[in-house]
Amino acid sequence: MLIQELPWTVWQQVILPLLDAVSLTRLSQTSRHFFQLCNDEYLWRNLVFDDYNLSHDVSYRNKGWKALYGQLEHSAVYTWGENGDGRLGFGPPRGNHWQRLSMSVTEPKELTFLRGKGVVSIASGGWSFHCLSKHGKVWMWGTMDSEWEARGTLAFKIVSEPTLVNLPQDICITSLACGRSHAVAMERNPTVLWHWDNLWTPKKVVFVDKLVQVSATWRGSLALTCKGVVCIVDLPTPTRSENEVHEQETLWQGNNAVSEAIEEGDRIVQVAGLESSMIALSLFGKVFKIELRRLDELQNTPATYTTLLAPFSATSKELNDRGNTVQRFVSGAFRQFAVYTTPGRVLLGVRRTSRARTSENSNVKIHWIGSNICNVSFGDYHTGALTTAGSLYTWGSYSSGALGHGARRQDIHHPKKVSALNDKFVFGIGFGGWQSSALVIPKEVE
Repeated sequence: MLIQELPWTVWQQVILPLLDAVSLTRLSQTSRHFFQLCNDEYLWRNLVFDDYNLSHDVSYRNKGWKALYGQLEHSAVYTWGENGDGRLGFGPPRGNHWQRLSMSVTEPKELTFLRGKGVVSIASGGWSFHCLSKHGKVWMWGTMDSEWEARGTLAFKIVSEPTLVNLPQDICITSLACGRSHAVAMERNPTVLWHWDNLWTPKKVVFVDKLVQVSATWRGSLALTCKGVVCIVDLPTPTRSENEVHEQETLWQGNNAVSEAIEEGDRIVQVAGLESSMIALSLFGKVFKIELRRLDELQNTPATYTTLLAPFSATSKELNDRGNTVQRFVSGAFRQFAVYTTPGRVLLGVRRTSRARTSENSNVKIHWIGSNICNVSFGDYHTGALTTAGSLYTWGSYSSGALGHGARRQDIHHPKKVSALNDKFVFGIGFGGWQSSALVIPKEVE
Protein backbone atom coordinates (compact mmCIF):
# COMPACT_ATOMS: atom_id res chain seq x y z
CA MET A 1 0.00 0.00 0.00
CA LEU A 2 1.28 3.44 -0.94
CA ILE A 3 1.33 6.07 1.76
CA GLN A 4 -1.22 8.10 -0.21
CA GLU A 5 -3.58 5.13 -0.12
CA LEU A 6 -3.96 5.18 3.64
CA PRO A 7 -7.60 5.92 4.59
CA TRP A 8 -8.42 9.60 5.09
CA THR A 9 -9.57 8.90 8.65
CA VAL A 10 -6.17 7.43 9.56
CA TRP A 11 -4.42 10.58 8.42
CA GLN A 12 -6.98 12.91 9.95
CA GLN A 13 -7.46 11.23 13.31
CA VAL A 14 -4.15 9.43 13.95
CA ILE A 15 -1.16 10.77 12.01
CA LEU A 16 -1.67 14.48 11.29
CA PRO A 17 -2.71 15.49 14.84
CA LEU A 18 0.77 14.39 15.97
CA LEU A 19 2.49 16.97 13.74
CA ASP A 20 3.36 20.55 14.66
CA ALA A 21 2.61 23.56 12.47
CA VAL A 22 5.98 23.53 10.67
CA SER A 23 5.70 19.83 9.83
CA LEU A 24 2.14 20.21 8.56
CA THR A 25 3.17 23.10 6.33
CA ARG A 26 6.11 21.18 4.86
CA LEU A 27 4.00 18.08 4.24
CA SER A 28 1.33 20.17 2.52
CA GLN A 29 3.94 21.28 -0.05
CA THR A 30 4.76 17.75 -1.25
CA SER A 31 1.60 17.05 -3.28
CA ARG A 32 -1.94 18.18 -3.99
CA HIS A 33 -3.21 15.24 -1.93
CA PHE A 34 -1.29 16.30 1.17
CA PHE A 35 -2.10 19.96 0.56
CA GLN A 36 -5.77 19.13 0.98
CA LEU A 37 -5.20 16.91 4.01
CA CYS A 38 -2.91 19.35 5.83
CA ASN A 39 -5.12 22.39 5.38
CA ASP A 40 -8.06 20.91 7.23
CA GLU A 41 -9.68 23.53 9.50
CA TYR A 42 -10.05 21.09 12.38
CA LEU A 43 -6.28 20.42 12.49
CA TRP A 44 -5.36 24.10 12.56
CA ARG A 45 -8.11 24.90 15.05
CA ASN A 46 -6.57 22.46 17.52
CA LEU A 47 -3.10 23.87 16.90
CA VAL A 48 -4.38 27.36 17.72
CA PHE A 49 -6.05 26.06 20.87
CA ASP A 50 -2.91 24.24 22.02
CA ASP A 51 -0.09 26.54 20.92
CA TYR A 52 -1.82 29.85 21.66
CA ASN A 53 -3.77 28.93 24.78
CA LEU A 54 -7.09 29.80 23.16
CA SER A 55 -10.25 28.55 24.85
CA HIS A 56 -12.84 26.49 22.95
CA ASP A 57 -15.51 28.91 24.21
CA VAL A 58 -14.00 32.14 22.83
CA SER A 59 -15.79 32.00 19.46
CA TYR A 60 -17.63 29.78 17.00
CA ARG A 61 -15.11 30.14 14.19
CA ASN A 62 -15.38 27.51 11.44
CA LYS A 63 -12.75 28.73 9.00
CA GLY A 64 -9.54 30.73 8.76
CA TRP A 65 -7.70 28.87 11.53
CA LYS A 66 -4.45 28.37 9.57
CA ALA A 67 -4.18 32.04 8.66
CA LEU A 68 -5.01 32.99 12.25
CA TYR A 69 -2.26 30.70 13.54
CA GLY A 70 0.32 32.51 11.44
CA GLN A 71 -0.56 35.99 12.75
CA LEU A 72 -1.46 35.63 16.45
CA GLU A 73 2.08 36.55 17.47
CA HIS A 74 1.26 40.08 16.30
CA SER A 75 -1.97 40.64 18.23
CA ALA A 76 -2.91 44.14 19.43
CA VAL A 77 -5.58 45.39 21.87
CA TYR A 78 -8.01 48.24 21.12
CA THR A 79 -10.50 49.78 23.57
CA TRP A 80 -13.12 52.53 23.31
CA GLY A 81 -16.22 53.95 25.01
CA GLU A 82 -16.65 55.52 28.46
CA ASN A 83 -13.34 56.58 30.01
CA GLY A 84 -14.22 59.05 32.75
CA ASP A 85 -12.87 56.64 35.35
CA GLY A 86 -9.88 55.49 33.30
CA ARG A 87 -11.40 52.10 32.52
CA LEU A 88 -9.97 51.98 28.98
CA GLY A 89 -6.41 51.62 30.28
CA PHE A 90 -4.82 54.77 28.85
CA GLY A 91 -3.72 56.30 32.15
CA PRO A 92 -5.05 58.02 35.29
CA PRO A 93 -8.51 59.64 35.08
CA ARG A 94 -9.22 63.25 35.88
CA GLY A 95 -10.88 64.20 39.17
CA ASN A 96 -12.00 62.04 42.05
CA HIS A 97 -13.42 58.56 41.59
CA TRP A 98 -16.90 59.73 42.64
CA GLN A 99 -16.72 63.09 40.88
CA ARG A 100 -15.77 61.92 37.44
CA LEU A 101 -16.34 63.66 34.14
CA SER A 102 -17.30 61.62 31.11
CA MET A 103 -14.37 61.33 28.71
CA SER A 104 -15.55 59.33 25.75
CA VAL A 105 -13.23 57.57 23.32
CA THR A 106 -15.57 57.21 20.37
CA GLU A 107 -13.41 55.14 18.01
CA PRO A 108 -11.11 52.15 18.67
CA LYS A 109 -7.75 53.22 20.11
CA GLU A 110 -4.77 50.90 20.59
CA LEU A 111 -3.66 50.10 24.11
CA THR A 112 0.03 50.11 23.24
CA PHE A 113 1.14 48.84 26.65
CA LEU A 114 -0.04 45.36 25.63
CA ARG A 115 1.93 45.18 22.39
CA GLY A 116 4.06 42.07 22.27
CA LYS A 117 2.33 40.50 25.27
CA GLY A 118 0.70 37.75 23.17
CA VAL A 119 -2.89 38.59 24.12
CA VAL A 120 -5.30 35.98 22.72
CA SER A 121 -8.62 36.66 24.48
CA ILE A 122 -10.35 39.55 26.22
CA ALA A 123 -13.43 40.03 28.42
CA SER A 124 -15.15 43.04 29.92
CA GLY A 125 -17.02 43.53 33.19
CA GLY A 126 -19.23 46.41 34.25
CA TRP A 127 -16.36 48.92 34.50
CA SER A 128 -13.22 46.91 33.70
CA PHE A 129 -11.36 44.64 31.30
CA HIS A 130 -9.37 41.45 31.65
CA CYS A 131 -7.20 39.87 28.96
CA LEU A 132 -5.37 36.55 28.71
CA SER A 133 -2.02 35.90 27.01
CA LYS A 134 -0.83 32.77 25.24
CA HIS A 135 1.48 32.25 28.24
CA GLY A 136 -1.48 32.00 30.63
CA LYS A 137 -1.01 35.42 32.26
CA VAL A 138 -3.95 37.72 33.04
CA TRP A 139 -3.98 41.54 32.94
CA MET A 140 -6.71 43.69 34.45
CA TRP A 141 -7.54 47.41 34.20
CA GLY A 142 -10.45 49.65 35.13
CA THR A 143 -12.56 49.39 38.29
CA MET A 144 -13.94 46.01 39.35
CA ASP A 145 -16.89 47.48 41.24
CA SER A 146 -17.84 51.12 40.81
CA GLU A 147 -21.02 50.97 42.90
CA TRP A 148 -21.06 53.26 45.92
CA GLU A 149 -21.61 50.29 48.23
CA ALA A 150 -18.16 48.95 47.28
CA ARG A 151 -16.25 51.98 48.57
CA GLY A 152 -13.57 51.03 51.06
CA THR A 153 -12.89 47.70 49.31
CA LEU A 154 -10.15 46.88 46.82
CA ALA A 155 -12.81 46.31 44.18
CA PHE A 156 -13.52 50.07 44.21
CA LYS A 157 -9.91 50.95 43.46
CA ILE A 158 -9.07 52.35 40.01
CA VAL A 159 -6.43 50.49 37.98
CA SER A 160 -5.69 52.96 35.21
CA GLU A 161 -3.26 50.81 33.19
CA PRO A 162 -3.06 47.06 32.44
CA THR A 163 -1.66 45.28 35.50
CA LEU A 164 -0.98 41.59 36.05
CA VAL A 165 -3.46 39.84 38.33
CA ASN A 166 -1.63 38.56 41.42
CA LEU A 167 -1.93 34.84 40.61
CA PRO A 168 0.80 32.34 41.55
CA GLN A 169 3.71 32.51 39.10
CA ASP A 170 3.69 28.79 38.36
CA ILE A 171 0.13 28.48 37.05
CA CYS A 172 -1.18 28.89 33.51
CA ILE A 173 -4.68 30.30 33.08
CA THR A 174 -6.49 28.72 30.11
CA SER A 175 -9.85 30.52 30.03
CA LEU A 176 -11.38 33.65 31.48
CA ALA A 177 -14.83 35.20 31.99
CA CYS A 178 -16.17 38.36 33.62
CA GLY A 179 -19.33 39.14 35.54
CA ARG A 180 -20.35 42.69 36.34
CA SER A 181 -18.00 43.07 39.32
CA HIS A 182 -15.81 39.95 39.37
CA ALA A 183 -13.75 37.67 37.14
CA VAL A 184 -13.36 33.89 37.05
CA ALA A 185 -10.69 31.75 35.40
CA MET A 186 -9.66 28.13 34.86
CA GLU A 187 -6.07 27.03 35.08
CA ARG A 188 -4.29 24.17 33.34
CA ASN A 189 -5.01 21.98 36.36
CA PRO A 190 -8.61 21.15 35.34
CA THR A 191 -9.92 20.82 38.91
CA VAL A 192 -9.02 24.39 39.95
CA LEU A 193 -10.93 27.64 39.51
CA TRP A 194 -9.79 31.13 40.50
CA HIS A 195 -12.11 34.08 41.07
CA TRP A 196 -11.57 37.64 42.29
CA ASP A 197 -13.16 41.06 42.70
CA ASN A 198 -9.77 42.80 42.68
CA LEU A 199 -6.42 41.96 41.11
CA TRP A 200 -4.48 41.73 44.39
CA THR A 201 -6.27 38.90 46.23
CA PRO A 202 -7.57 36.17 43.87
CA LYS A 203 -9.13 33.18 45.61
CA LYS A 204 -8.76 29.52 44.71
CA VAL A 205 -11.60 26.97 44.55
CA VAL A 206 -10.85 23.25 44.16
CA PHE A 207 -13.26 20.74 42.62
CA VAL A 208 -13.40 16.95 42.66
CA ASP A 209 -14.37 16.59 39.00
CA LYS A 210 -12.53 18.10 36.05
CA LEU A 211 -13.83 21.42 34.74
CA VAL A 212 -14.33 22.09 31.03
CA GLN A 213 -15.64 25.67 31.11
CA VAL A 214 -16.18 28.71 33.34
CA SER A 215 -18.66 31.53 32.81
CA ALA A 216 -20.00 34.37 34.94
CA THR A 217 -23.33 35.91 35.90
CA TRP A 218 -23.81 39.17 37.76
CA ARG A 219 -24.29 37.17 40.97
CA GLY A 220 -21.48 34.61 40.78
CA SER A 221 -19.62 32.11 38.62
CA LEU A 222 -20.61 29.00 36.67
CA ALA A 223 -18.28 26.00 36.49
CA LEU A 224 -19.18 23.22 34.06
CA THR A 225 -17.71 19.79 34.84
CA CYS A 226 -16.78 17.01 32.44
CA LYS A 227 -19.92 15.16 33.61
CA GLY A 228 -22.20 17.96 32.45
CA VAL A 229 -22.88 19.29 35.94
CA VAL A 230 -23.07 23.07 36.37
CA CYS A 231 -21.69 24.28 39.71
CA ILE A 232 -22.67 27.72 40.96
CA VAL A 233 -19.94 29.56 42.88
CA ASP A 234 -20.83 32.61 44.98
CA LEU A 235 -19.10 35.94 44.46
CA PRO A 236 -15.72 36.22 46.18
CA THR A 237 -15.80 37.82 49.62
CA PRO A 238 -15.02 41.57 49.41
CA THR A 239 -11.45 42.41 50.40
CA ARG A 240 -10.30 45.63 52.07
CA SER A 241 -6.54 45.10 52.27
CA GLU A 242 -3.84 43.76 49.98
CA ASN A 243 -2.32 42.09 53.05
CA GLU A 244 -5.10 39.52 53.22
CA VAL A 245 -4.05 35.99 52.31
CA HIS A 246 -4.08 35.89 48.54
CA GLU A 247 -4.50 32.14 48.08
CA GLN A 248 -7.62 31.24 50.04
CA GLU A 249 -8.19 27.65 48.96
CA THR A 250 -11.74 26.33 49.21
CA LEU A 251 -13.00 22.82 48.44
CA TRP A 252 -16.17 23.44 46.48
CA GLN A 253 -19.33 22.31 48.27
CA GLY A 254 -21.94 24.64 46.77
CA ASN A 255 -24.97 24.30 44.52
CA ASN A 256 -25.43 22.13 41.44
CA ALA A 257 -27.82 23.43 38.80
CA VAL A 258 -29.13 20.19 37.31
CA SER A 259 -32.16 20.14 35.03
CA GLU A 260 -34.66 17.30 35.11
CA ALA A 261 -35.81 18.54 31.71
CA ILE A 262 -32.70 17.05 30.09
CA GLU A 263 -33.46 13.62 28.67
CA GLU A 264 -31.55 10.50 29.60
CA GLY A 265 -28.19 10.31 27.84
CA ASP A 266 -28.10 14.05 27.21
CA ARG A 267 -25.97 16.47 29.24
CA ILE A 268 -24.97 20.13 29.35
CA VAL A 269 -21.87 20.88 27.26
CA GLN A 270 -21.71 24.71 27.32
CA VAL A 271 -23.10 27.56 29.42
CA ALA A 272 -23.40 31.34 29.16
CA GLY A 273 -24.02 33.50 32.23
CA LEU A 274 -26.55 36.35 32.12
CA GLU A 275 -27.68 38.78 34.84
CA SER A 276 -29.45 36.27 37.13
CA SER A 277 -29.89 33.29 34.83
CA MET A 278 -27.89 31.16 32.45
CA ILE A 279 -28.23 29.71 28.98
CA ALA A 280 -27.24 26.04 28.72
CA LEU A 281 -26.54 24.04 25.56
CA SER A 282 -26.91 20.26 25.63
CA LEU A 283 -25.05 17.49 23.83
CA PHE A 284 -28.12 16.84 21.66
CA GLY A 285 -28.61 20.49 20.68
CA LYS A 286 -31.26 21.61 23.17
CA VAL A 287 -30.98 25.15 24.54
CA PHE A 288 -32.28 25.87 28.05
CA LYS A 289 -32.70 28.98 30.15
CA ILE A 290 -32.19 28.30 33.88
CA GLU A 291 -33.19 30.92 36.46
CA LEU A 292 -30.66 31.35 39.30
CA ARG A 293 -32.40 33.79 41.66
CA ARG A 294 -33.49 31.09 44.13
CA LEU A 295 -30.67 28.57 44.33
CA ASP A 296 -32.14 26.47 47.14
CA GLU A 297 -35.37 25.96 45.27
CA LEU A 298 -33.46 25.32 42.04
CA GLN A 299 -31.52 22.57 43.78
CA ASN A 300 -34.71 20.86 44.96
CA THR A 301 -36.93 21.36 41.91
CA PRO A 302 -34.69 22.25 38.95
CA ALA A 303 -37.40 21.63 36.34
CA THR A 304 -39.47 24.45 37.85
CA TYR A 305 -36.77 26.98 36.98
CA THR A 306 -35.74 25.50 33.64
CA THR A 307 -37.25 26.50 30.29
CA LEU A 308 -36.55 24.78 26.98
CA LEU A 309 -35.97 27.50 24.37
CA ALA A 310 -37.40 25.60 21.43
CA PRO A 311 -36.79 28.29 18.76
CA PHE A 312 -33.06 28.16 19.58
CA SER A 313 -32.81 24.37 19.85
CA ALA A 314 -32.15 21.70 17.24
CA THR A 315 -35.34 20.32 15.68
CA SER A 316 -33.77 16.85 15.56
CA LYS A 317 -31.03 15.28 17.62
CA GLU A 318 -27.56 16.65 16.81
CA LEU A 319 -24.15 16.11 18.41
CA ASN A 320 -22.23 18.83 20.24
CA ASP A 321 -19.02 17.19 21.44
CA ARG A 322 -16.67 19.78 22.99
CA GLY A 323 -13.60 17.78 21.99
CA ASN A 324 -14.70 17.12 18.43
CA THR A 325 -17.77 18.22 16.47
CA VAL A 326 -19.82 21.20 17.65
CA GLN A 327 -22.92 22.11 15.64
CA ARG A 328 -24.30 24.72 18.03
CA PHE A 329 -22.71 27.33 20.33
CA VAL A 330 -23.93 29.89 22.90
CA SER A 331 -22.74 33.19 24.36
CA GLY A 332 -24.41 35.88 26.44
CA ALA A 333 -24.29 38.62 29.08
CA PHE A 334 -26.71 40.76 31.10
CA ARG A 335 -30.10 40.20 29.41
CA GLN A 336 -29.03 39.08 25.95
CA PHE A 337 -27.66 35.88 24.45
CA ALA A 338 -26.75 34.42 21.07
CA VAL A 339 -27.08 30.92 19.64
CA TYR A 340 -24.86 30.01 16.68
CA THR A 341 -25.42 27.10 14.26
CA THR A 342 -23.19 25.25 11.78
CA PRO A 343 -24.54 26.93 8.61
CA GLY A 344 -23.42 30.29 10.06
CA ARG A 345 -26.87 31.41 11.21
CA VAL A 346 -26.96 33.28 14.52
CA LEU A 347 -30.08 33.93 16.58
CA LEU A 348 -30.11 36.69 19.18
CA GLY A 349 -32.30 36.35 22.26
CA VAL A 350 -33.27 39.35 24.37
CA ARG A 351 -34.41 38.55 27.91
CA ARG A 352 -37.34 40.76 28.81
CA THR A 353 -37.42 42.23 32.30
CA SER A 354 -40.88 41.02 33.29
CA ARG A 355 -40.81 39.34 36.69
CA ALA A 356 -43.68 37.01 35.89
CA ARG A 357 -42.35 33.50 35.42
CA THR A 358 -43.52 31.47 32.43
CA SER A 359 -42.60 28.09 31.03
CA GLU A 360 -43.17 29.37 27.50
CA ASN A 361 -40.76 31.30 25.27
CA SER A 362 -42.81 34.51 25.44
CA ASN A 363 -40.16 36.24 27.54
CA VAL A 364 -37.53 35.93 24.81
CA LYS A 365 -37.44 38.01 21.64
CA ILE A 366 -35.66 36.49 18.65
CA HIS A 367 -33.61 38.34 16.05
CA TRP A 368 -31.65 36.89 13.17
CA ILE A 369 -28.52 39.02 12.85
CA GLY A 370 -26.88 37.50 9.81
CA SER A 371 -24.47 34.77 8.76
CA ASN A 372 -20.71 34.08 9.03
CA ILE A 373 -20.73 35.49 12.57
CA CYS A 374 -18.38 33.72 14.98
CA ASN A 375 -18.83 35.82 18.14
CA VAL A 376 -21.41 38.18 19.63
CA SER A 377 -20.53 40.23 22.71
CA PHE A 378 -22.87 42.35 24.83
CA GLY A 379 -22.50 45.55 26.78
CA ASP A 380 -25.30 46.93 28.93
CA TYR A 381 -27.07 48.50 25.96
CA HIS A 382 -24.79 47.95 22.97
CA THR A 383 -23.80 44.84 21.04
CA GLY A 384 -20.93 43.74 18.80
CA ALA A 385 -20.82 40.94 16.23
CA LEU A 386 -17.57 39.54 14.82
CA THR A 387 -17.44 37.81 11.43
CA THR A 388 -15.14 35.01 10.32
CA ALA A 389 -13.69 37.48 7.80
CA GLY A 390 -12.40 39.69 10.64
CA SER A 391 -14.97 42.51 10.50
CA LEU A 392 -16.71 44.01 13.53
CA TYR A 393 -20.29 45.29 13.47
CA THR A 394 -21.95 47.15 16.35
CA TRP A 395 -25.41 48.46 17.17
CA GLY A 396 -27.54 49.65 20.08
CA SER A 397 -27.18 52.64 22.41
CA TYR A 398 -24.45 55.24 21.80
CA SER A 399 -23.14 54.40 25.31
CA SER A 400 -20.46 57.11 25.53
CA GLY A 401 -19.05 56.12 22.15
CA ALA A 402 -18.88 52.36 22.83
CA LEU A 403 -20.33 51.68 19.37
CA GLY A 404 -17.05 52.91 17.88
CA HIS A 405 -18.54 55.00 15.06
CA GLY A 406 -17.24 58.43 16.08
CA ALA A 407 -18.41 61.37 18.15
CA ARG A 408 -21.85 61.74 16.60
CA ARG A 409 -24.16 60.97 19.51
CA GLN A 410 -26.76 58.64 18.07
CA ASP A 411 -28.07 55.16 18.66
CA ILE A 412 -27.80 52.61 15.86
CA HIS A 413 -30.63 50.13 15.33
CA HIS A 414 -29.01 47.78 12.82
CA PRO A 415 -25.50 46.26 12.67
CA LYS A 416 -23.01 48.76 11.25
CA LYS A 417 -19.38 47.99 10.41
CA VAL A 418 -16.75 49.71 12.57
CA SER A 419 -14.83 51.43 9.79
CA ALA A 420 -11.94 52.49 12.06
CA LEU A 421 -10.81 48.85 12.03
CA ASN A 422 -11.10 48.33 8.25
CA ASP A 423 -7.33 47.91 7.92
CA LYS A 424 -7.23 45.27 10.69
CA PHE A 425 -8.41 41.69 11.05
CA VAL A 426 -10.45 41.47 14.25
CA PHE A 427 -10.28 38.02 15.86
CA GLY A 428 -11.67 38.67 19.36
CA ILE A 429 -14.04 41.08 21.10
CA GLY A 430 -15.08 41.85 24.68
CA PHE A 431 -17.99 44.21 25.38
CA GLY A 432 -19.42 45.19 28.75
CA GLY A 433 -20.97 48.13 30.58
CA TRP A 434 -20.48 51.21 28.40
CA GLN A 435 -17.17 50.10 26.89
CA SER A 436 -15.84 47.86 24.13
CA SER A 437 -12.63 46.10 23.14
CA ALA A 438 -11.21 44.25 20.17
CA LEU A 439 -8.19 42.05 19.51
CA VAL A 440 -6.69 42.54 16.06
CA ILE A 441 -3.93 41.18 13.85
CA PRO A 442 -2.53 42.45 10.53
CA LYS A 443 -4.97 42.39 7.61
CA GLU A 444 -2.67 40.01 5.71
CA VAL A 445 -4.57 37.18 7.40
CA GLU A 446 -7.00 37.33 4.46
